[in-house]
Amino acid sequence: MANWPSKHKIVGDVRGKGLMIGVEIIRDQKSKERAHDFRESIVDRAFEKASYCWAREKIRSVSRRH
Repeated sequence: MANWPSKHKIVGDVRGKGLMIGVEIIRDQKSKERAHDFRESIVDRAFEKASYCWAREKIRSVSRRH
């Protein structure tokens, strides 16, 4: 899976171990612009094929000191 970005134009990065992996879906390899529409199509197709797939954006946590 580590070589997916070089094999597939819409894959920006692959992270994780075992069955828990994350695949970044992008529009362009240079700009790394996220491709939300492609991602949603992939998730819908996986659901139709009875595969579990979860689409999520990066969430940044902000820690505040009082």
